[in-house]
Amino acid sequence: MFRGHVSAATKGRLSTEGVETLLSAIEAGLATEKREERFASIRRRLGEPRLRRAALSLAVRVLNADGVLRTSEMAFVLRAAEALELPATEAHAILSEEAPASIRALR
Repeated sequence: MFRGHVSAATKGRLSTEGVETLLSAIEAGLATEKREERFASIRRRLGEPRLRRAALSLAVRVLNADGVLRTSEMAFVLRAAEALELPATEAHAILSEEAPASIRALR
């Protein structure tokens, strides 16, 4: 399912083989790097808070692709925001913007 979303997001600019290569590289990195190391790397590469906010917003969209944002996924977003040095209020705002139905279901 995720591969299909990635393929659709590229709008044909990335072949199926290209998507597989990209996802294989990501999977290899996930197997060797610790989560905090990945966040630190992202934080360095996305130096401006607005860029880190955009990245977190995209992550929420991916997590919410199935229309359901689970409690564990929301907790991940809050941990990611902290690791990316974004305020918790910013993370809550992103969740409300990108996954409003999931947030309403929790209330």
